[in-house]
Amino acid sequence: MGRFLTTSQTSTTENKSLQNGTPKFLDSSSGSRACYALMSSNGGGVAFYDKFFQQIRADKYIAYSTSGGNGGNYQNSPSGDVQITSGLFYNTSSTSTQASSNSTSNYMNATNASGELGNYMMDAFSNSTITSCTSRSNSWHHKSTTAAMVVNSDHTNKRIVYIRNGASFRAIDRLDGTYAYDKYNTKSYTIPGANTSMTGAASYNNTLKRLVLINYVTSGGQFKITTYDGIDFDKNPSPLEAFTANGVTVSTTATFTIPSWSANNNESYYGLQPVLCDNGKVIVTVMFTGSSFSLYEVVISNNVAVATLKLTSSLTTSYGREQGTYYGQKILQSRDMNSVLMFVPYYYHGSGLRAFIINKRFGTYSVATGLENTGSSGGTQPLPYGNNGFCSYFVGNVYASNHGGGYVQGFVDVNENTGEIIASGSRIYLPYFPLVNTTNYPAMTQVTDYSLLDNQNVEG
Repeated sequence: MGRFLTTSQTSTTENKSLQNGTPKFLDSSSGSRACYALMSSNGGGVAFYDKFFQQIRADKYIAYSTSGGNGGNYQNSPSGDVQITSGLFYNTSSTSTQASSNSTSNYMNATNASGELGNYMMDAFSNSTITSCTSRSNSWHHKSTTAAMVVNSDHTNKRIVYIRNGASFRAIDRLDGTYAYDKYNTKSYTIPGANTSMTGAASYNNTLKRLVLINYVTSGGQFKITTYDGIDFDKNPSPLEAFTANGVTVSTTATFTIPSWSANNNESYYGLQPVLCDNGKVIVTVMFTGSSFSLYEVVISNNVAVATLKLTSSLTTSYGREQGTYYGQKILQSRDMNSVLMFVPYYYHGSGLRAFIINKRFGTYSVATGLENTGSSGGTQPLPYGNNGFCSYFVGNVYASNHGGGYVQGFVDVNENTGEIIASGSRIYLPYFPLVNTTNYPAMTQVTDYSLLDNQNVEG
């Protein structure tokens, strides 16, 4: 299934097939590597696409439904081996229904189902296999909770994802990690004096070897910002070792007030997210539920931090972490880890999309206008695109007889030399679809891509 088996792995330095991300059972003649998956629990089907949203060996991967409805099979290797999907969509609401104003804690087609770890109701891989999110834990909600805790970090080993859960800073495995367990051969670190309700609320900059933490202090927008200098996650992947290594210092501890504060709840207190840029500025985004999504610049000088409002986008009735960790602001990093997309639902729990894109290297930022959707009916799911960009998928009523119902939109790239954020309003309509061939709102996700991983010697 392509999952990490929690055992030590051997080096793949000399294995060029694994280095370039080609799964072990494929060679260059057998087809492209999957980059995205469109998943339907209304019929139990999956369609895989390459990096241009073109089909991956359609003759081998077309899904089909069984008479039971929530079932189906699809072939997952050139030899014709069959993976049974009937048990994989565990606890997932049928994709025959849009997110709309529903509570979407188990809607794989909702905006809030997206994030750094891919769709929180499923795991999909670049060798064109899928597995239930319960492979990470026997509880289906572990992946969604973990997604709310992801810390943006541009360390080299992309197999590792860092998360912050209150005072606990932990390394997890991108393939099957959960907030409850340390990645193999690492140990978590307990942050002294941290607010134990924070989720994420941290950023690591590998160029500066610096980590920023934000902690809620009191209502009205007062927070404490702390910076650790000398942190090196490349040298010390284990958080315990990284935080306690020689030369690590706390360079800043400052209390500051975020202006234009408009809501006091768990989302605004504990779900705000920072991005530490190479120029030392900290860009902070806050979801004010039912009001706005706002971006601030925080400048630190002489142990004094000052926040300035820079961008704001309106929201209609919308909910965040006060309704559960499935909801509210999430993050998604570009494949090169140089840019971060911060996003929230526009309407209720998981419909529509508001988003900001932030580039770490140049400290540039912008509203991700082309990705956004201010509709109230269905989800809009952001995705990484190319090496340094993003796009989104509009979750419409799409199937073989209604191919225009859903589409990929809003391509955003970042100029690697200037940090300029460049948007395109073009759309891509998909070449084929999972069954059923009737009312269906399937969910799109990026796959876990072996070519991103530092160590790709994974059981296939």
